[in-house]
Amino acid sequence: MHFTKAERIKSSIILIVLMGMACLATPCCDASQLGLPTCAYTVRDMVEDTHGKIYVGTFGAGLWLINNQEITRQKSLEQQGLFPMISNLLIDGEKLWVATTGDSCNYITLSDLKFHKIQHTPRFSRLHALYLTNNNKILIGSVGSGAAILNKNENTYCWQPVRKKVLNHLSWINDINEWKNSIWLATANGAYHTPSGQNINNWQPKSEGLRSGANHFFPDKNKLFISTTSRGVFVKIGTKQAVPISGIHGETYFVTRFKNTLIAGGESGLWEIDKNRGKKIQSFHDHCAKSYLVTRKNSLLIGTMDGRIIETKDLKKFKLLAHLQVESIKEPNE
Repeated sequence: MHFTKAERIKSSIILIVLMGMACLATPCCDASQLGLPTCAYTVRDMVEDTHGKIYVGTFGAGLWLINNQEITRQKSLEQQGLFPMISNLLIDGEKLWVATTGDSCNYITLSDLKFHKIQHTPRFSRLHALYLTNNNKILIGSVGSGAAILNKNENTYCWQPVRKKVLNHLSWINDINEWKNSIWLATANGAYHTPSGQNINNWQPKSEGLRSGANHFFPDKNKLFISTTSRGVFVKIGTKQAVPISGIHGETYFVTRFKNTLIAGGESGLWEIDKNRGKKIQSFHDHCAKSYLVTRKNSLLIGTMDGRIIETKDLKKFKLLAHLQVESIKEPNE
């Protein structure tokens, strides 16, 4: 039997936990120090339940759970059918919704960590966006097929596309949010918005004119911050046109508020936003600040492109909590 080069690589996960012991700049033991080739999985999203348990979604290494000082990979969920390439997480009551790039969006019951598969159309297998609206509707955004809404018929769930014909500029959706009575779509072609009360099957979103793809929205009272794929962060104030924030460059993945400070994360680190200006506060040495979580214990977690989970409590000291890595094992006789 012939195996491709990719097929000859088998991966097992090595988790290196450095709970509160090492600063970001402190070298840590990893597989490369043992003479093993490594690559890492991106930490795509993190969410926290009402009991303080943190769920970490990775792109390729499935779902992880941080419970107090213990970090474990939930392999049993993959055995039940959970696709390991996770793009977004959402907690709605006792359900953890998991959007993936390969098997649409399904859910896990938090009480028993059981996996439940949802009916979906084939073209909605690759997802990026996942959002719970103010009127308790769940929306997903796909890579190439637009948006879909979750419908419930008795005890059966299914994903229903919002349009039969996909509009090209709305086909690739990275994020969905609500602001000023409108639903906002962050797409590969820019930012678009449509009135929240409009029939979802008649969406005709209007462009915000960014001249850049959009990754993420952060509504902050009268302002909407827009992270972009190439032009830093934009801010829209009221009905005015969105304008770029000076000092922030390249691709950015999120904006959030932490201890009354606005923070932007992107391909070269973290910035503080003050009076529509960005000031660099931390570089991650090409790790990229990809995802975030403001925890119930009032700390900020940053997930990186190379599988790191970094914690800060004051935006001055940064500690490495964990590094999720892959040990590559070659086939014999290769």
